[in-house]
Amino acid sequence: HIGGEFVGELATWLKDRCKLKVRLAMNGDVPTRGVVLVANSTQHLQLRKAGTLGYTLDPILCPYKPSVDVLFQSFAQHWATPCVAALLTGMGDDGAQGLLDLRRAGWHTVAQDKESCVVYGMPKAATLIGAASRVLPLKDMAVHFEALIRRMAAK
Repeated sequence: HIGGEFVGELATWLKDRCKLKVRLAMNGDVPTRGVVLVANSTQHLQLRKAGTLGYTLDPILCPYKPSVDVLFQSFAQHWATPCVAALLTGMGDDGAQGLLDLRRAGWHTVAQDKESCVVYGMPKAATLIGAASRVLPLKDMAVHFEALIRRMAAK
């Protein structure tokens, strides 16, 4: 989750540092290989049964908007092929339960380590409930994910 006033800056920052295409997620988008979609709302981004992304107010009482838990839980329910997911630095416990749901659905899950976090709340919560199959420093994640994805594609 990130405040709406920072989303555009985050997308620009990612674009400047990433070889992949980066843009804000829109209703109806389909997750596509090689495209990074950034949630652009004070609503939750979720994957729907039809395989498209959309924004929702539910759960309305969730303190984090958009909530990583809502996004991760929707992928655990509706994405047919397990993949990889990471939970990075952040305040609170958002994402911990969703990461656990992904792990239980067969995904490879990673939490950022304490030393490389600015705020260790979210990854710590995930680690404490066993949601992360690996805990890694941020600098090692890209290489780790690339190797995993290559192995998955070779199967």
